[in-house]
Amino acid sequence: MRILLIIIFTLPIMSCGVKKVGALTEVATSNEPKNPMTTKGAPFPDFNYVTSAMNLEFSSKLPDGPVMLVLFNPGCGHCKEIAIDIQKNIDKFEGISIVYMTGKNLLGMLPNFVAECGLGETENFIVCADNSEITSQLFDMEGIPQMMFYNTERKLQEVMYKELQMDEALKALRK
Repeated sequence: MRILLIIIFTLPIMSCGVKKVGALTEVATSNEPKNPMTTKGAPFPDFNYVTSAMNLEFSSKLPDGPVMLVLFNPGCGHCKEIAIDIQKNIDKFEGISIVYMTGKNLLGMLPNFVAECGLGETENFIVCADNSEITSQLFDMEGIPQMMFYNTERKLQEVMYKELQMDEALKALRK
């Protein structure tokens, strides 16, 4: 019985670095190619989204200039803290579009998130839900929020997870 319990409890732990490929299973290595959509130089993706005011919009209609794309969960405490910090420093983001985007299944939580963070939706600070499934293609599973910084040519310069280094972010956006 003791051996059976050890096997049951260690099996999930042992499978953490393993991925299934068809009927085969192989050990995941750090040499696997990185997500091409989050690799430096990747173009800003084309997607549509629903704002917290329930309007359908398109990324192609964002104003020209740099974009900070933030994948987040509206129930995440530090996602809220970062949104509040950005709002407090919004003057530093002049000419930069900030798109705070969550999964479509969390659309109903956006009005509370906006209210709790004291955000006013403006042309350059958009809180929205993905309407095109782009978040599943962009999300690296390294942590939330996942912040992606696209320069004026709309090429990805840097990706940050969990913590925002404001100066580094602004530098990447202005490249």
